[in-house]
Order: sequence, then structure tokens, then C-alpha cells
Amino acid sequence: MNVPAGSPAANAGFQKDDVILACNGQPVRTVKDLLEVRDQAAGKQLSVSVNRKQKQVTIEVTDYVYVVAEYQPTADFKFIPLRPSAGVLPAKLVAGEPRTSNEPIDILTDGKLANNYGPVFPNGVTDGMNKLDLGAVKSIAQVDTFSYNQNNNRGRQRFALYGSSAASDPGWKVEDARVFTPLVDLDTGKPAPADFVATSIRCSGGRSLGNYRWLVWAVFPVTQDNVENTAFQELQVIPAAVRTDN
Repeated sequence: MNVPAGSPAANAGFQKDDVILACNGQPVRTVKDLLEVRDQAAGKQLSVSVNRKQKQVTIEVTDYVYVVAEYQPTADFKFIPLRPSAGVLPAKLVAGEPRTSNEPIDILTDGKLANNYGPVFPNGVTDGMNKLDLGAVKSIAQVDTFSYNQNNNRGRQRFALYGSSAASDPGWKVEDARVFTPLVDLDTGKPAPADFVATSIRCSGGRSLGNYRWLVWAVFPVTQDNVENTAFQELQVIPAAVRTDN
């Protein structure tokens, strides 16, 4: 594995050319395997076995970002509730080119879920982006994303989330490490088994995800033919000061 200096992996104790063998006693053969075990741990300590120069080494990881997912037939989520406006950071939302279709973009921050497409990126768009401006740099506890399983295939969420603390609009080049910090690469992995889907990006130990003014969802198609995009319904950013979950 490649471990850049100063990266979360380096800070956790990983080194260049380490080969991950297992996590919490479960074999790891792919990145997907590792992410599944990480999310199952839900913030608890990870025990990662690696092969380092022909020796097996165990690394205990306590500081990491993980994802909670919840599926419900209605908007009544138990673990990732849709929060009232008083519990989320107010933000201005814009979409990158091409623009979204169907519903207006601002419904993604209206505190409501609906049985429709929402402001969906058109079929065939493979690089859609949504950007939230929090108005100032804020300490963020978690980022919750809601979607609806329109036509039984649009509830799946597949996106990469990036943060930026730039004083002015950082643009859309999320690959620029000088401006953006990658937070998570998320894929719920299959068609949603219920009408509504919620994901929550959190950090172990109740730590902050970081201090950012801008958040960008770089979204990818979710159907097998890589044509149709997620029917997003709501984006909620929870400030560190009011987080109440574990």
C-alpha cells in the first residue's frame, strides 16, 4: 500500500508496502472487504494485521472515518433521523455542470424527504457534483445523506465526499490536494431494499470529521449500465457542538 507522509494511514502506523491481511479477525482481500469491516466496527477499535517485510504486524486503529447506513420504508429513520433545521448547519447549495433535473436544487436542504427523483443528475452523467457552502469554517461532527429508491434503483448512494476550508469558493477540482481533503468514498453497494436510504459519515470516538467551510459530493451512476444517478433527497451537516449520538 502507498502511505503518504502525514496521512491518516501514516499516523495510524501503516508503512509503505504493507499488505493488509485481516481486520478484526476477518480476512481482507479487497478494499471493499476492508471498508465493510470498518463500517461494521462503527467507531470501535480496529485491529489490522499486515504483512511487513515478510513479518506479520498488528496495528491498532482508533481514529478513523466510517459510514452508518439505514434503510426504511418511510422517512422515519431510527439511527439517522432527519433533523430539524435547528440541529443542522445552514448552508447554500449549488450543483456543478451539468445542472440537475426535476426538482429544484434547494430542496436538498429543506429538511424534507419526498417520493420522487429530487434534483437528480440526468442519465449518462458520470461526474455530477453538489457543493455546500457553510458560510464559514465549521467543526463538523457528521454528514448525513438521504435518498429515495425511485423506480427501485435510485436509492443506492455512490459518492466521494470532499471538504475544503478555503476562504473563497474552491471550485470543483476535488483532486487538488492543496484545496480539498478527501473524507470518504461511499457506496451502499446494491439496490436499496427499502424506499428511503440514509447514510451517516462519522469519526470514531465522537471526534470531529474536521473543520471545513465547503463540502462537495462527487457522485457516480448507480445502475449496472452506469447511466442512472441517485435520487438524492436531503444533505445534512451536523455541527460538532450538537452531536448527540455515539
